[in-house]
Amino acid sequence: MKKNQIKKLDDEDFTDISKRMYVLMAKHIGGNNAISKRNIFKHFFGNPEKFNKYQQLFLWQKLSLVICYIRRRTKCFIVSEQRTTDYYFFVIKGQADANIYIKRANDHIKGLQGMKKRATQAVAGNWHKQVTANAKKKVLQLEYK
Repeated sequence: MKKNQIKKLDDEDFTDISKRMYVLMAKHIGGNNAISKRNIFKHFFGNPEKFNKYQQLFLWQKLSLVICYIRRRTKCFIVSEQRTTDYYFFVIKGQADANIYIKRANDHIKGLQGMKKRATQAVAGNWHKQVTANAKKKVLQLEYK
């Protein structure tokens, strides 16, 4: 991807990209009518193989922001589900579809509860002192728990 192509993409109106995504997702109502992440990428940018992995990540991040925007600002509630090696996206139609999103949200909440606990432990244990000492030694100390 050339710099002028990225600049053009950055300048493209976010609302226009959102409208295009909205129209695309209107064809993918319900989990049984999902579209793959790869096919969404193809729809907007063409074949992913013509981009390096960093360009793919950059472009997919833009599409992810659009999906979040649509989910929050419209009644088009888009969810994703991992199936085999790819993610599939669709608009919620029934409770089974909603349960996929609800389960993921609950998993994220559990993870955030754990991070809240670690934040408190960091303060109580003065972890910042260990970080400073390790940085002077140029050591990255990983904990496995």
